Amino acid sequence: MSQSLIRSLFTTLLCLGATLQAGEASATEGHHVNVITFQNEENLDTKNAYPASFTGSMADLIKSVKEGIEPLMTVHTPHIHPGDVVNLQADVLGSSASNQLEDDGINCQLSYSMEDENNFDISGLCSFFVTEEGADSAQKRNVVIPPHKITVSTAEKGNWILLFHDEKTGAAFYASIER
Repeated sequence: MSQSLIRSLFTTLLCLGATLQAGEASATEGHHVNVITFQNEENLDTKNAYPASFTGSMADLIKSVKEGIEPLMTVHTPHIHPGDVVNLQADVLGSSASNQLEDDGINCQLSYSMEDENNFDISGLCSFFVTEEGADSAQKRNVVIPPHKITVSTAEKGNWILLFHDEKTGAAFYASIER
């Protein structure tokens, strides 16, 4: 091997190593997107069950909703960056008391963008599936979540924003962003 080829290979490897290290450094920066979805387990009237915003931890938010409304999914993402897409999916297949197939769940793709260091927009597309007792199939709702402004917060004092609430199924969807 010629000395210039070895030097070129060595330089390429050094550049590749520096690029990988820079990628690792940027992967540790960013924000966390926290998401919680709720499902109405007991067919309660959820018209006023969910506040438009809530300040507190995820646990505080869970405790604040009506009895009979259960969390379906909670998510705390690792470091994400503006333009990243978070895909969320939880699906529960089972049998009803009358031995019919039930399908309850959620499938969402959320993206988030950064206005500045403390203000973000989150939006996306979600499908909700809810089976009611005696129904032949699950109700499916496709929902476009328009951009919602969210201020960055901490885990203990999260700024939770209600992104979606379907009064018919009782499903609800909250998000917060923390450093």
